[in-house]
Amino acid sequence: MKEAKRKVLPTVTDEWASEVSEFDSADALRDDVATRLDLYAKGQAQLAVREKVLDAAAELVDVEIPDTLVSQEMERRLHDFAHRLQDQVGQDVTIPQYLAATGQDQEEFLAKLRETATKAVRSDLALRAVIT
Repeated sequence: MKEAKRKVLPTVTDEWASEVSEFDSADALRDDVATRLDLYAKGQAQLAVREKVLDAAAELVDVEIPDTLVSQEMERRLHDFAHRLQDQVGQDVTIPQYLAATGQDQEEFLAKLRETATKAVRSDLALRAVIT
């Protein structure tokens, strides 16, 4: 080892807060951060509850799920994923390139995709049954 570096964080002062944010004081910046974290936590909790409800609804569907519905859902999810890759990376990155770059096996990726697509179709069918 040639050298060791230590990251030194700035002291949170009113001057620093006004330089790095739209707030005039460190207290106002802290309050904003606390509010944002609280909103994020509430959103995550809502998503978790929604996921549990959908999981429970999917468990109630005891019919054979048509492979056509699962294949359509997989195709939709792959299409969405490809668009998100383009938006985030900013260039034409294919799904196989992404899998290679992240070290993921294509077969495992597709198996997981099929599992989540099947679960989504089951949830959708359960919700449709409740609505009608």
